[in-house]
Amino acid sequence: MSRRSKYIKRILWGILLTPFVLVLLVAVLLYVPPVQRFVVQRTAAYLSEKTGMQVSVGNIHLAFPLDLSLQKLQVLRSPGDTLISVGSLSLSPALRPLFDSQVEVPRIALDSLTYNQRDSLGLSLLQVHLPAATAEQLFVDLNKERVDLNRLTTQGGYIRYYSTDTTKKPEEESEPLKWLIRAGEIDLQKTRIEVAMPLDSLLIDADVDRLKIDRGGADLNKMRFQVAHTKIDAKSLRYSIDQNFSKLPFFDPQHIQLHDLHLEGEDIDSEGMRLSLLLRHAQLREQSGLKLLHLSGRYQMDSLAMRLDGLDLITDASSIKGYLSMPWSLLQSDRKAQLELSTNTSLGIKDILLFAGKTLQETPDGRKLFNTFARHRLLAPLKMQAELTGTLTAIQIRQAELKWPDILDLNLSGTLSEVLEMHRSGRLKLRGRVGPKANTLLGLLAPEQAKTYRIPSPLTISGDIDIRQGRYVGDLTAEEGTGKLQLKGHFTEATKTYDLVLKAQDIDGRHFMPQDSIGLVSLDVALQGRGFDPLSPHTQLSIRGRLHEANRGSLHLQDITLDGSLQSGNLGLSLNSMNPGANFTLQLDGIFSRQGINTGIGLELVDLDLQRLGFSETPLAGKLRLEGELRSDLKDTHTIQATLDGMNFTMGDEKIAPPQAELHVSTSPQDIHAGLTSGDMKASLYVGSSPTVAQKDVTLLLDETLRQVELITSGKSATKYLEDLAVHLPKATFSLSMGKDNPLRYYLAEQRIAVGSLTANLATSPQEGISGSVDLSDLRIDTLRINAAQLNISTERTAIARGDSMSLALFGTVMKSHFREQEGFTISTDLRASLQGGHLDISYQDERGQTVHAAEASGSWSGEAYQLHFLGDRLRIASNDYTINPDNLLSLRKRDNFLLGSLKLTGEKRGEFSLQATEETPGVQDILLGIHNLHLEDYRSLGLPDVGGIFFGDVHYQRKGDLSQQPTISGDLSISDLRYEDKKLGHFTSSLFYEPRSGDSHYITGEIGYNGQPAMSIDGIYYPREKVSPLKGTLTLTSFPLELANPFLAENSTTLAGTADGSITLSGKLTEPLLSGQMHLNKGMLNLNAYGTHLALDSIPIRMEGSDIFFDHYALRPSGDPKKTIYIDGSIRKSTTPQATASLRITSDELTLLNEPHPTRDDQLLYGKIIASTRMVATGPLTSLRVRGSVNVLSGTNCTYVMREDPLTASQQTDQLVQFIDFSDTLFTKKVEVAPTSLGGLDVNLTINVDPSVRIGADLTAGGTDYVHAQGGGTLHFTYPPYGEMSMTGRYEMSGGGELSYTLPVVGNKRFSIDPTSTLTWTGPISNPYLNFSAVNKVKATVSSSSENSQRVNFNVSILIKDYVSKMNLSFGISAPENLSVQNSISTMTKEEQSKQAIALMATGMYLAGSSGAGNLDLNSALTSLLQSQINKTAGKLLQGTDLNLGVDHYDGSSGEAARTDFTYSFSRRFYNDRIRIIVGGKVQSGAGVTNQGQTFLDNVSLQYQLDKSGEQYLSLYHKLVTDNVLEGEFTETGVGYVIRRKMSSLLDLSARKAPDASTRRRRPTPRRRSSVKHGSPVSIRSRLSRASRATRCPPSATKRSKVSAPPYLHLSHLCISVSLPASLPSSHSSLSGRAR
Repeated sequence: MSRRSKYIKRILWGILLTPFVLVLLVAVLLYVPPVQRFVVQRTAAYLSEKTGMQVSVGNIHLAFPLDLSLQKLQVLRSPGDTLISVGSLSLSPALRPLFDSQVEVPRIALDSLTYNQRDSLGLSLLQVHLPAATAEQLFVDLNKERVDLNRLTTQGGYIRYYSTDTTKKPEEESEPLKWLIRAGEIDLQKTRIEVAMPLDSLLIDADVDRLKIDRGGADLNKMRFQVAHTKIDAKSLRYSIDQNFSKLPFFDPQHIQLHDLHLEGEDIDSEGMRLSLLLRHAQLREQSGLKLLHLSGRYQMDSLAMRLDGLDLITDASSIKGYLSMPWSLLQSDRKAQLELSTNTSLGIKDILLFAGKTLQETPDGRKLFNTFARHRLLAPLKMQAELTGTLTAIQIRQAELKWPDILDLNLSGTLSEVLEMHRSGRLKLRGRVGPKANTLLGLLAPEQAKTYRIPSPLTISGDIDIRQGRYVGDLTAEEGTGKLQLKGHFTEATKTYDLVLKAQDIDGRHFMPQDSIGLVSLDVALQGRGFDPLSPHTQLSIRGRLHEANRGSLHLQDITLDGSLQSGNLGLSLNSMNPGANFTLQLDGIFSRQGINTGIGLELVDLDLQRLGFSETPLAGKLRLEGELRSDLKDTHTIQATLDGMNFTMGDEKIAPPQAELHVSTSPQDIHAGLTSGDMKASLYVGSSPTVAQKDVTLLLDETLRQVELITSGKSATKYLEDLAVHLPKATFSLSMGKDNPLRYYLAEQRIAVGSLTANLATSPQEGISGSVDLSDLRIDTLRINAAQLNISTERTAIARGDSMSLALFGTVMKSHFREQEGFTISTDLRASLQGGHLDISYQDERGQTVHAAEASGSWSGEAYQLHFLGDRLRIASNDYTINPDNLLSLRKRDNFLLGSLKLTGEKRGEFSLQATEETPGVQDILLGIHNLHLEDYRSLGLPDVGGIFFGDVHYQRKGDLSQQPTISGDLSISDLRYEDKKLGHFTSSLFYEPRSGDSHYITGEIGYNGQPAMSIDGIYYPREKVSPLKGTLTLTSFPLELANPFLAENSTTLAGTADGSITLSGKLTEPLLSGQMHLNKGMLNLNAYGTHLALDSIPIRMEGSDIFFDHYALRPSGDPKKTIYIDGSIRKSTTPQATASLRITSDELTLLNEPHPTRDDQLLYGKIIASTRMVATGPLTSLRVRGSVNVLSGTNCTYVMREDPLTASQQTDQLVQFIDFSDTLFTKKVEVAPTSLGGLDVNLTINVDPSVRIGADLTAGGTDYVHAQGGGTLHFTYPPYGEMSMTGRYEMSGGGELSYTLPVVGNKRFSIDPTSTLTWTGPISNPYLNFSAVNKVKATVSSSSENSQRVNFNVSILIKDYVSKMNLSFGISAPENLSVQNSISTMTKEEQSKQAIALMATGMYLAGSSGAGNLDLNSALTSLLQSQINKTAGKLLQGTDLNLGVDHYDGSSGEAARTDFTYSFSRRFYNDRIRIIVGGKVQSGAGVTNQGQTFLDNVSLQYQLDKSGEQYLSLYHKLVTDNVLEGEFTETGVGYVIRRKMSSLLDLSARKAPDASTRRRRPTPRRRSSVKHGSPVSIRSRLSRASRATRCPPSATKRSKVSAPPYLHLSHLCISVSLPASLPSSHSSLSGRAR
């Protein structure tokens, strides 16, 4: 080769190698850091210039071969507006693949990536931030448009998208992407996603803990996406249509808040309409309370059908399992589409409420139902099983079962074909059963209806329905108990023909309506016809019905028939009943056609008794006759005529016969006329338009009026004026006048309202508006009487509001004159109003014409605020004049409820009221309320109770924002000289400060002072967001006076005394606070003044721990026996919660509860002595407390109850024989049946043991002249079941007899000795015992015989009662046990005659059954009897607590003896707890033949001492004059006696040891008692007459010779052993005599 050629060759090689060398040189230079920095700077500058953005790179490093590291890359649109920011990026792409248009990167690491993209208008924003991301094995083939990624992981970060752009972007046609992307694993951790599109009502935010995708792929050309396995764990996911958070207790699809979300799926394949996925597991919680525990299944769908296999859904309350296959064409009624459904579902009440709650909350009834079910989740889950296969041509129901355990069980099976066609066919079988809890469901769904109706159980339902070519044949049966209801028939859809038969046999209506009185019902109803249009001439109808039997109330109804037919437009209907109490006939005949109807009606009520039918609790019956006619062209021409006559009604005790009533109504296309007349009532109506037009006008008027009212009440302004509404008024007039003889007056009387007269006139027109008046006179409602009332109404063309030229004026007056205790008054009102504002002038005058209240004000409710302004310069309240500030104005701003303005009332005498409301700082409401020097007694006419004192108060209210914000409240209140119902309470002060703080905390402090000393304070903070214990505070009591509670105690005569000290820590919730600490009382006293008992309260602390209250031997000490104590032990757990439970034990032993011999107060109800012991235990929840134990009334008890209200009305007293009653004062007042007092779930069972020696009594009158005293005992069992009525069983025996002092009409006051055999027996209601009572009054009267000789006879007048208290009848009896002839005469009398003789004998002191008849009346004897009664009555008042009897016996000498008058007296008194009794008696004679022997001023002295507590053993020391001994004559006897009183079956029982009573077996023995023993005569060695036995004070039964037949065993009532020494002995006696009594 030549040299030249070599040179040229070198040149060519140089030329060829130069680019490669340059490239290699550049490449080498790029690895040099200075060159790298230079290249980066130039590149950043170039990009900044081209893009208009600021591009900067902090550092870049390139290592061989292609290890690239970049740091601090930033792309800024403008300063502070970053588009892209990268903290660091490192990657090492392979060099070789780059030459083949391929990128292969083993690993990419990215730190702190931020991307912000905002559109040009600022309507959309996309923000992405990734703290760290790593990609492994990335391969990109640019030619094949393929991406393969082995692994992508991110850690943390967020993605936010916000858009307010609602414009729809035009779809630009672009070449479709054909990239194929595959990823081995994508793992995103701790990522937050936020999407906010408020104008599109879309807000989504999610906290994703982890999103992992395995083997995922995307074919962007086919839009096919595939995932082999995916798993999502999210802490929360929220979807909402706005920024609000749902706090509703049910699922809200517009506000979904998910928590603890976990999803796992496989085999996800989506392409177009085709989707296939396998959900392995899903789990989540929703804020409403929904808890999804598991969800799995395979879902497949394409453009033709969908399929769901293996569905398994489980929540904490429900489960769903099943399979579904459905073509989409089924939704378009494809008859060949094959449907397959199989499901087994259990729906819990909780989940049903969650998803149905939103729908239920839309109505008031739905809200009530939701709340009821939410509180009482008592029902089991609803279970459903269904299996359906087939098409709309032929579908088979293999199984359709609904089960609600213990409520409902329904089963439906069968086949259906041609479901959408009229000639459908099929066969269905229904079987069902109603369970016992169906009634519980009814109570939850409709609690009001459940009070009347119930669903009986068991109730079975069965039926078969056969459908053939559109013809339905059915047979349905319901059975309950012995009753059966059957419905059979058929219906043809093509011809609209039907034939139905309904049969009811022995249906017991009481099983369905327990409170109603419907009994067994049997009936048949047959219905046949064709068509349903009554105006069509082709419609035919025939109905036949018969009520065979029914029981309603106390009536037995039978053979009530119903017959009706409609044929060719002719209607005939007849309803007949011939039953007593339901005897009526209804006849209806008419002609129906398209041209009109013409009907006539006739109703005759022969006898309709609503009380016997059970529709009325009071007597309500009547009869009437109605004849009427209706003609109509079915357009605007109608005529109605009706006549109602023959009316007779029974209402309670009143019978009324209203006059005939006539009604006439006629309408035409021009007008309407109507008139009603009945008696003195006349009403007429005229409307100057057709019914159609009138209805349209009235509808528009009502709709528009209601709309304007709704706007005003919702805080908005009315959009119309009154003149806009007036144009819809029809031209009409109405008038009504009535007196006292018309049906309306009788109806009002039944409602207990009486009206003397009523006149009303009203006229309306579109031009003049409304005008009219109402005048009312003599209105009476119970005892309220209104003399006259008048109301005038009119519309005036006087504007009271801007923009409205019309106003509505109402002027009313109410006048009442003085009536009894009711003061008269006159009320006048003048109101003028529009839809924008109003003006009111009101005054109240008393019966003297003095103004008590007066005010004039104007108001406005349009615009931005409600405004109130008082007119004039003064205001009058409760006869007190107040000066008003002239610039007064109160304004309530509608948008935020800010009150602005001022009002100041200054009393001319005393008192000041001020209200100042401002907004000095924007958005801050300040209100200052001041009340100074207000004397409470000045305002009793406003309805205040009897309270007095001087009130001062200042309150400051401050709030930032509207009413939803918490206010700050502070204030000071004081009342000096506070008095309530004549009880001085002293000086009372209080202060309060309430402030909401940051962090949702509220601080509150308050203090109450009493008489200048702090008494109670509270200091605490409330944290509403804390769920466990939001309340933290302290309550401190410092000598808190218990007397502050006295005015508010239920019993006015019950008072508290003493003070309380303690410190109590408050915690827990406001609704259920927890109290911990101690409280103790100082000199605490509970004064039961009405019962004469005072209980000293223990001073030991009462412990409280977490609202558990502990009683550690807490003592109550009665004032009558301070050494004895009532002890309370135990605790009350959770006392401040509804779950509070008690475990208490109350014990006492021989405690003197009462020890006051005489009443010490005018209102005292009980005095004497009560000795008792008790053992009681109270356990269980306070709402259903269980009380068990016993109460023993012990020997030594002698108490008297004072009846402050005389049980015998004043009309029964002798001084008020004639009583004038104004029945109009209690007009129409009915006796209200008081429901039995219910103490909820309280369960009481007590045994009450009354010792036989206990003496009880009752003062029947406040003066004590009428009384009853008895001695006896018994064992009684008192029960009070939960939610039941109290009852008692047992018998109280008056074994010790007693005394009854009773003032009878005309007769006067008489004293009766109670028979010891008298008893009170309880077998049920505590207020209705069985009374077996007899008492005897001894009367001595002169009886004349046929021989005109008279004799003095001793009579026994007795009061006899043998019946229940509720129907107690008092009867009188008379007997003469010592005179056989008179007794025989009495025995021949009837009971009525004996009663008359008994009353006459007590009234006149004479026996009027002698031969001389009425002429036997001796005025002297009558006056003597009356004098004796009055003397005893007066002595009883003066000597209360002492037994004093005065007697007067007059002898006229007709029997041969000298005429004289004997005055006798007997005085007795008890001492030393009634164990010592002194009796003194004597006689004084007056007359011509009186000797010194008859003047025995002191002939009966006795001293008795009770040896035991039971009252069975006595020692008696006596001195007496014996005058009735036939053999020995008259002599004086002095002796000592030992008395034993005991009931026994034989004399052997006298020495037998008594068995202890069950109630006191552990304490001491009590007398042996036999409840059925009757008292007889004493056993005596030597018979003496009654005077001797009286001297020893043996009870009356010991000396009375009983006329009652002897019992089958011996009864020894008393054994009296005495030793006597006569003062002057007859000749036959020379030694001491021993006598047994």
